Amino acid sequence: MMRNIRLLLRYSLKGQRTKGKFQMPTPVRSLIFAIVILCLSGGVAGAVASAYGILEKLGKQELLLYFILALGSGITFVIGLFSVLNNFFLAEDNEIYISLPFRASEIVISKLIRILIYLYIYSLIIVLPLIAYGTVSNSNPIYYIFVALAYIFNPIIPMIIGFIISTILMSISNLSKHKDVIKVIFSILLIVFIILINLLFQGNRIGIRTANAIVGKESLLKLISSIFINNKLEVMALSNPGSSTGYINMGIVLLIVVILFALLYFVSEKLYLKSLKGFGDISSNKEKVKVAKVKSSSVLKALVIKEIKIIFRNPTFFLNCVVMLFYIPVLYMVILFSNGANHLNWSLGYLIIGGTPLVIGVGMSSGSAGSTALSREGNNFIVSKYIPVSYKTQLLAKIISAFAINSLILVIGIGLLVIEKVRLEIFILSLIIQILTCFLITVIGILCDYISPKIVWQTEKNLYKGNFKSLGNIIISVIFGGILLGFALLTRSIFLTFIVNFLLLIISIIIVLFILNKKVVKTYNLL
Repeated sequence: MMRNIRLLLRYSLKGQRTKGKFQMPTPVRSLIFAIVILCLSGGVAGAVASAYGILEKLGKQELLLYFILALGSGITFVIGLFSVLNNFFLAEDNEIYISLPFRASEIVISKLIRILIYLYIYSLIIVLPLIAYGTVSNSNPIYYIFVALAYIFNPIIPMIIGFIISTILMSISNLSKHKDVIKVIFSILLIVFIILINLLFQGNRIGIRTANAIVGKESLLKLISSIFINNKLEVMALSNPGSSTGYINMGIVLLIVVILFALLYFVSEKLYLKSLKGFGDISSNKEKVKVAKVKSSSVLKALVIKEIKIIFRNPTFFLNCVVMLFYIPVLYMVILFSNGANHLNWSLGYLIIGGTPLVIGVGMSSGSAGSTALSREGNNFIVSKYIPVSYKTQLLAKIISAFAINSLILVIGIGLLVIEKVRLEIFILSLIIQILTCFLITVIGILCDYISPKIVWQTEKNLYKGNFKSLGNIIISVIFGGILLGFALLTRSIFLTFIVNFLLLIISIIIVLFILNKKVVKTYNLL
């Protein structure tokens, strides 16, 4: 059994490695990611150290341990559940695995080990806070041994619970047929969860805020600990290092892990293959089309609708073109209001108008509706090349559809202006600049894609690996937007700032469209 697990694990890990000129090796990426997590962990550790003295006076310092372990369990459960669904039930290689002469438990354990490796990187978020707690509380050396054990056990229990829940749900339902919808929903939830984690320690007076928040959420923390029973036991062990209470509670955690692994083996043998039933099927609504309903449409309209439908129906395209479009703007807005938006002088109209291109440009950089407009066609590019529709008409359809998608970001810009109740003339002028900036960034992204398209890719995920076009958009937005913002700060004139912004944006759009118009035919002829 162990030999088969090692073989499957080696195969799955090799499958993670991709060859490419701009692709970093997996160990290097993992190391960089671990360093990023440790940096975030340092911020949490600082909050713990600051809050300890306040909570100690209240006799509630143990709540910090509940908080740290609940944070770790929450992260590993959410990300682990997403990884379990993605790797066990939504992955394209499932058909390969189930056709091989391996037991279901061997496949499950090998995949779980691979997931666990990455969850241990995420679990680094609890290491420095636990060390900080031990330092400020003058704990003995046994405490740090218990910290190591807590780090080992922390991701295992939430991951196994997530797998068991997912397997039971998949085996008694037809959710496998709705895998595209599941991918979108869980990816959105994951992005929201990441944003919340990023915002957890924003603001000043972090120690007081953290202490007040933890005391206020005492019942919630203990509720989470009752769901993940290992948290409560680990808190009792870490609070009593070196005593019989500590050893007994940590021993119970070990026993729970053993029992869960036994349950995992049973569930995987009995239900996993059953849960993959209907894996290759896709749910669809069938409609009998009447001849009277069929109407002719213009070529341009049909192409625009086709482009938009492709983005909204494909989970990977939807996430990268629509959902990620809101990532930076939402993160910026929540940080802004969590720190109090009143520290900005919204009466300075020239500052609002001058800063709009920078904010909109950088905000749009996380979306890829424009920067993958041509590359999204993949192998279907050959159809677009030879259909009796001019290349310029196809380009126009891509511009309209990408601009329509990217225009969704204007909702946030308009909402921000409405919330802050800016003057009507400032609102109108800023909205004009927002629309022009959105269009300019869209056509720049399309131009970059026509200059360097990525037509050959096996899966949609491969299209976005090593894609540095978003980084290029950020650089262009920072340079261009920074110049316009600098001009606004120098002149301090609403009228001059708007005129300069308007003219430069219009001129830039004309230049980009001119280059794009010349490039489109050459690109189709070269590919």
